[in-house]
Amino acid sequence: MNLKRTKDKDFPDEIHYFKDRTSKYQMIYYPEAKHTPFVFLVPLVGEKNAVTLTARDIERYHPDLKEIIADPCISLQYLEVGVGLGEPITKLGDINNKPIAIDPANYEIMAEILTALKSEINSKYEHVRLEWLRRCEYMLSDKVRLIGTTLGEAVKMEKLWGIADVVVDNFGPTHWTETEGIIKDLRKVGISSKERIVSLELNFLKQGGKLYSNEFSKPYTKSHLKSQSQ
Repeated sequence: MNLKRTKDKDFPDEIHYFKDRTSKYQMIYYPEAKHTPFVFLVPLVGEKNAVTLTARDIERYHPDLKEIIADPCISLQYLEVGVGLGEPITKLGDINNKPIAIDPANYEIMAEILTALKSEINSKYEHVRLEWLRRCEYMLSDKVRLIGTTLGEAVKMEKLWGIADVVVDNFGPTHWTETEGIIKDLRKVGISSKERIVSLELNFLKQGGKLYSNEFSKPYTKSHLKSQSQ
């Protein structure tokens, strides 16, 4: 694949790569980055602007999750919402129940861009490119059940209700403001967008299951959903 490359005179430290103009998927490369050298911008139906896709390592998720992922109970059902290129779900290995990933991103296009980027980037970032490519390939493999849509659409699928023992979310769905109807609907009733997202995600939990929502809050359970409805 031949990448299309552009630079913006107003942002000289950024190089933008496109697969093609019609897909609207692009990667921004920061040649002098001190931390993450790449950012994917992903177009979503209903969104006015492209959404930034994150690739957080497991250390940037809920602190309990690292231990859970390192030694997973093979009989439990894991589900992550807004995976992006996050690390945890890709480290589960072979377990009895395939982990479920909910994300509308096109992993095939991102894998193509990452593959073609090899000849374009500084060698000191090669390990990052390879790790992101590994995560893309995992998401495209038969080791995971990928639901290629947003939270607002996935929660309409009754087959997913009460399916998971462990649900994970690390801010991913907060980027899907338009497709989730978060901004317009919730300002009227005074509910934060995070609470709205949690209330949707709790529908995926089994009784006794836990929702690990970002790295700061305590795990949620079904009882939180009941208390909101009272």
